[in-house]
Amino acid sequence: MVSKRTGKKIGRPRLRLCDDPDRYWLALFVALTWIARDRGLSSQKVALTLMAMRHGRFVLTPENLSALQQGLPIQIAYPANEFRGRIGAEWREKSALHWRADIFLRKARKLERRLQALPVGSADDFHWFAILATAWRVAVGGQGDLLTAAARLCASIGEQAYFERVMAPFIKRRLLA
Repeated sequence: MVSKRTGKKIGRPRLRLCDDPDRYWLALFVALTWIARDRGLSSQKVALTLMAMRHGRFVLTPENLSALQQGLPIQIAYPANEFRGRIGAEWREKSALHWRADIFLRKARKLERRLQALPVGSADDFHWFAILATAWRVAVGGQGDLLTAAARLCASIGEQAYFERVMAPFIKRRLLA
């Protein structure tokens, strides 16, 4: 359907992958789902965990701080929305994270279908995304010289600043644990 006035499609145009604000989170999601499948975890749980990391806040207690330093599971608080306690509210309306995780998961699956439909090397955005997801996979689940391997992958797509700011501290922390 098109607009009478402009003749363009109605609605917001789809963002290119390189302009999408969720592109880094989507790459991390793809890497984590590769690893989670081996451990029997669902992609829904991975999406829920990522949205808790993104939209929640760290609970500042001494026990939680020591758990963070030891690499143990931590507590993240997130706001409840106005639907909590309403009679007949669906399960996804009971917290502020479930609906965000659902939307994020839908976006990731749509991206995955678009990636599978393209021939290899056909689009720069998808090439960039595949390399960044592989770098995250190396950083999270790889063995050996992770820092060099992930740095090379990020440098090949021009993401050195992202690597230094986000991935390198993660890898260094992982190697110390």
